Amino acid sequence: MVLPQSFVDWKVFYKVFPTARQYQTALVKDFEGYVMVADQLGEDVRFTQEETEWIIEQTLCNDYQGVSPGKLTTDERFRLAATLQKKYRLTVEQLAEGLCLPVRTLAQALRSKQYR
Repeated sequence: MVLPQSFVDWKVFYKVFPTARQYQTALVKDFEGYVMVADQLGEDVRFTQEETEWIIEQTLCNDYQGVSPGKLTTDERFRLAATLQKKYRLTVEQLAEGLCLPVRTLAQALRSKQYR
C-alpha cells in the first residue's frame, strides 16, 4: 500500500508550515500572482496586516533560515524591506512594523540609492 508518509518529509513540512492555518493560507493565497494581476489591471495592491506578517514570515523562513527580524542586521532588514516593497507593493508602515524598524528611518533608507 502506498502511503503519503512514503513521499512527504514531515519534518520539512512542519518547518515550512508550522500551523494548519499557514498551510491552508499557502494553498489559497498566491500573493505574487495577485500583485502581477493587479499590476496588469492597473489596480492598487493592498494587504491586511495579517497577510503582511505572513509574507514577511514566509520570506524570512525561505531566505533567512527562519531568523526573526530582530536578529537581522539593519542593512539586511533594509534590503529585505526594499525587496518586499518591490515584489509585493507593501507600504513603508507595514514593512516598518513587520521588520521592527522606525517608519521614518525605513522611509529614508528606501528612498536612498543604495536600496533601490
